[in-house]
Amino acid sequence: MSAGRTTRVLCVCDGAAAPADLPSWLRENPVQITTRGNDPEVNFAVMNLVGKLSSRIDPRVQDLLSLAAYCFAADRMVLRGGPVDVHREGWRRELTLCLPVSDPTFWSQPDLVRLLTETLNFGTDDRWSFHFDAVDRTTPQLEITWDDHELLERPDTVVLFSGGTDSLCGVVDAVIRHGAKPILVSHWAADHVKPRQQRLRTAVRRALGPWEFPLVQVELHRRDKQDGESSQRTRGFLFACLGSAVAAHLGIKTVLLPENGYVSINPRFNDQLIGALASRGTHPRFLFLFNRLLDLVFDGGVEVANPLWNKTRAEALAVLKEADCPDLLIQTYSCGKLQGRSPGKSHCGGCSQCVDRRFAVIRAGLEEHDPSHRYEFDLFTHAIPEGEARTVALSYVRFADVLRPLDPEAILDQRRELDVCVDPDDPDFDLQSLQLASVLKRHADEAVDVMATMYERHSRGLADRIVERESLLLLWQALSSPRPLVTGAGPNTDSGEEKGDDLAGFGVQPASTCSQFERFGEVWVIAFRDEKGGLSDRVGLQRLARILKAQGAGLEALDLVAGSDTPSRPRKITGNDADVLRTSRQGAVGTVMDMEALKSYRKARKDLDRQIKVCQAAGKAQKAMELQRELDWIDSELKRWIGKNGKPRAFPEEHEDARQTVSKTVWGEVRKLKGQAPLLAAHLETFIHLGYLCWYVPEPPEQWDVTL
Repeated sequence: MSAGRTTRVLCVCDGAAAPADLPSWLRENPVQITTRGNDPEVNFAVMNLVGKLSSRIDPRVQDLLSLAAYCFAADRMVLRGGPVDVHREGWRRELTLCLPVSDPTFWSQPDLVRLLTETLNFGTDDRWSFHFDAVDRTTPQLEITWDDHELLERPDTVVLFSGGTDSLCGVVDAVIRHGAKPILVSHWAADHVKPRQQRLRTAVRRALGPWEFPLVQVELHRRDKQDGESSQRTRGFLFACLGSAVAAHLGIKTVLLPENGYVSINPRFNDQLIGALASRGTHPRFLFLFNRLLDLVFDGGVEVANPLWNKTRAEALAVLKEADCPDLLIQTYSCGKLQGRSPGKSHCGGCSQCVDRRFAVIRAGLEEHDPSHRYEFDLFTHAIPEGEARTVALSYVRFADVLRPLDPEAILDQRRELDVCVDPDDPDFDLQSLQLASVLKRHADEAVDVMATMYERHSRGLADRIVERESLLLLWQALSSPRPLVTGAGPNTDSGEEKGDDLAGFGVQPASTCSQFERFGEVWVIAFRDEKGGLSDRVGLQRLARILKAQGAGLEALDLVAGSDTPSRPRKITGNDADVLRTSRQGAVGTVMDMEALKSYRKARKDLDRQIKVCQAAGKAQKAMELQRELDWIDSELKRWIGKNGKPRAFPEEHEDARQTVSKTVWGEVRKLKGQAPLLAAHLETFIHLGYLCWYVPEPPEQWDVTL
């Protein structure tokens, strides 16, 4: 069932009883998840590459495995709005799971349930709740099979092994630099993944033996059906649970979940990536929460760690050279697109994973082991398909270009997502925060250096026009040289050219009664009073245009981030409304206090407290009482708006993320206009308000010709 933008679903797992106090509308059409019986909905099996010895799984380990499997199945079976939800309004879901466990009393402990839901909520951006029922003891339980000679020397580390570059580097690093004897744990949900993982394991054993590298593979997918939801935001939870279960079963303390620091942080290199639209499967906060959960489940006996948390992908790949096994790279797969590739092409070339892999391989000097012909297209020299692939490539480079001039301290100040990466109670909080910011800094340096390398390598091809027009090299060259606005009179022409190659070809002639904000391909033509010219397309200009177009109406920041100029909840803004609402920089009535206001209130409180003490010491009782009344009022306001943690009470995360994103991008464009079109910049600063609710109410009204 769906309510508003949130899909709410009850999932009944293997016949578990649903509590009678659940709402009747939620109980009407539950999603059935079955892993047992003659015709199970979900296939779930644990297997070793070669099996000779079998060992029954401890009930608590069994419960953890089942819990992870049920969550993963529910994630795949319940759509996030579906393909028609282009604005991601239905991204977030509320999933209630009723599932069988061996010890319902243990799993129902409030602290355990709180950590379980908090971990999954953060990892998936959904809202989870759980109800535990007693497992049917007559149902066959899972077994893990081992090869006795493989385990003769006893593995001392579990490494989660996806078959990608980072998992390979994690294995090699554990063996070469730390002398570990790892057991590998993999998950596969598609038939072609299983043999890939096995081939890579065989290659690793040949290169790094004599250790056997035993491999445990877990199969989990819907039987004979295509999974509905492809985002797989529970995969990180599933993977961590699999490794932890194997470790607990074998008495191993350490589970390694290798992922380079840039991908683990997964910063929003694109303004559309709100919440868990950027994967959080190895995010530092996710691992922190998951380890706290493990402390309760296994009494502190198992810990999941990311050995590559402070490395870029290129830095992680360096271990392959150190171990003299760079040829293993060609056996790895990073592509996020499972379908639609041509024969002989292992990677699509356009998803974020492929783009990051390509840059890292070039930076690490390993191209001969991962040649460009393995990709559907070479993003540097071939035309990048329109849509997601082109957006990802350009956003990736733009993000690096923005961060490169900054030092880690400045990055830490600007990148809000770093705030939640480190445990606030960690005594090394500041140091670890700077280390994470340093990862982003080094990643940005590497990406820009790769672009410079490729420009130099293909300089002749660029000169001879062999490099395709819509390749990354030429697209970035065009977008990184924005055409400035020209103040005063400018060239007028009626050539009608609309490709954005020559600003003069647009015939910019602002009418005296109508201002202009029109998009022609990759260029915005802008005219206001006697200022006119063009700017290269950027997301901030798109949002600014939507605000201008909706003159007199309030647009939610969420709508602007989604790319909509139609308010989901229309609200007319009059001049009087604007005066009242403008007193809160955040936006609409009832919004939280912003940080600048909080700082001002706290400073005022400190000053008043000092003045009161001075007055009391001087015997000025009346003045002290007046100041005390002001102080009491400030205290009441702070109590009203500040939470117990000393921070402003916050709107839901997606609203706050959207507010910050819109403010940053739109005001960024206005600042750029100040030196080139001061009249327009001053007008926008005066009459545009950005917050949770954004509007443009000029006095007198301004006539705009806006074309998106």
